[in-house]
Amino acid sequence: MYVANSIMIYPQYRRCFTDGQIQSWRIDSLTNLGIYKKYSFEQIDNFMDVEIDNNLSKMVQLNFIKEQLVFGNVLPNQIVFVSVDSNIVCKYNILDEISKIRDSVKTKFYIENAKIIFIDTFISRIENNYKLIKNHQYPGINLEYVENYIKFVDNQSMFFDENAVDYIHNVNMLHACNILNNEEIKYFSNNGEVHCARQEINDNAQLEILLQFRDSIPESKMVFLTLDKGLQLKCVDNNVVYSLM
Repeated sequence: MYVANSIMIYPQYRRCFTDGQIQSWRIDSLTNLGIYKKYSFEQIDNFMDVEIDNNLSKMVQLNFIKEQLVFGNVLPNQIVFVSVDSNIVCKYNILDEISKIRDSVKTKFYIENAKIIFIDTFISRIENNYKLIKNHQYPGINLEYVENYIKFVDNQSMFFDENAVDYIHNVNMLHACNILNNEEIKYFSNNGEVHCARQEINDNAQLEILLQFRDSIPESKMVFLTLDKGLQLKCVDNNVVYSLM
């Protein structure tokens, strides 16, 4: 009996497994990105029940910025977190867009000396890597742009204005997995439809991760660039800027 696939554990079986087993399933599916697998009850039940670290303050703590705040080198209202949804990455050259970000932030928030921290949510990385692997399913995307994003968040791009952002932070996989698990629980508890659930859950999880970073530093700003109308509405509800135009 199959109770899951590479995309999700079927909602009616989630309660049969611990959060640690679900975490192990997710790590296995992400490690085999692009390979469609089905999982039996026994397979997931035999997964290691990994320990879940829910220490949020540790997950969102950025030591370099904490030190600057403590010594007064930067003020909380100068900090601007920035992230980019996959639909932006597929349509625009991230290297060009990020190079404009400092001027755009200055215009939008009237901040002269913004401390710009780019957040890769890990979920975005997975979505973009999946599109590279399954590019035949996404004929409308620009593969070069997607590759540019991966190079950018890995600090491997040679064609990027280093003064555009002050720091690139890659969210830990386990942090992202914890949030995905929480968002799945909320989604299916509200009788969400399974059809197209993965995309909405991913969107919700990305936004939650970004809100955690913003809320860890009161008065900081959050920019999550996206073309998705539903996600834009959620950004508005949470006082997150979704466009710098």
